[in-house]
Amino acid sequence: MKYTICVTQRCNLRCDYCYIGKRDISLSPDAARKIVDFAYRNTPADEKITIGFFGGEPLLEFGRIGRIVDLIEGHPDYTPERVEMTVVSNGTLFSEKSARYLRDHNIAFGVSYDGPPTIHDSSRCFADGRKSGKLVEQNLKRAVAELPETLVNAVYGPPTFHLLPHVVDYFSELGLRHIYLSPDFSARWTQADADILADLFTEIGAFHERGFTRGDPHFISLIDAKIAVILRGGYGPNERCRMGRGEYAFSADGFIYPCERLIGEGGGGGHSIGHIDTGIAPDRLACHPARPRNSPLGMH
Repeated sequence: MKYTICVTQRCNLRCDYCYIGKRDISLSPDAARKIVDFAYRNTPADEKITIGFFGGEPLLEFGRIGRIVDLIEGHPDYTPERVEMTVVSNGTLFSEKSARYLRDHNIAFGVSYDGPPTIHDSSRCFADGRKSGKLVEQNLKRAVAELPETLVNAVYGPPTFHLLPHVVDYFSELGLRHIYLSPDFSARWTQADADILADLFTEIGAFHERGFTRGDPHFISLIDAKIAVILRGGYGPNERCRMGRGEYAFSADGFIYPCERLIGEGGGGGHSIGHIDTGIAPDRLACHPARPRNSPLGMH
């Protein structure tokens, strides 16, 4: 079961492809407590609880994250083996203090970074227009030194996707071994772009293979995830998208969404399926052909 908590919708960057609206709002302590209770109450006993701290930029509210972690770890049903936590940051605010806290609480750290500064800065600048790539690069080096399992996620689109092999090489040189490559689905892709992707993925696959043969394996999402699926003979029931039944996201004002990509501006519009104060609204799930297993529709 996956729960994404939008700790704040404030952010110091203005990324071209961001799908979260920027608002001066952060999650209240009362809403945080109800979200944590929601997660424990609606997760079957045989499933893990994965909680991601998201934004906006979550490290703008680092103290608030700490208080939510206290709620998670202080819950009667908490066990370290069952609960996994992650912070996904834009990488501009990393510090030794945050690294120490994440390490002490076994919280995974991920940075959204699109590649070398020349690539990153084409889409991810500060609100005042300043470039962020150099700062994120410096902080990412510090993160790898402090937290060797640091994850990186690079978004690629038509202007930059042809540089993907270079981006992977660059991440490897920084010491990163957990690399996620995510397409910008909102971009205007062409058939010509699609025709090039196969050769690019083949080149990345060759890099992946070389790493294994020399004893320096890299996790690269678009390869490793597919290898696992092939070896198992297809997707398991809990590996497919489970939005609105095995996956929930919470905006900073407490509205519930079936996926963090659908939060948008928050405020309960669009794809909201309820609010943490009132629970899931059955009429907002009316498009589902059948009530999914373990749905919390009966909680109110």
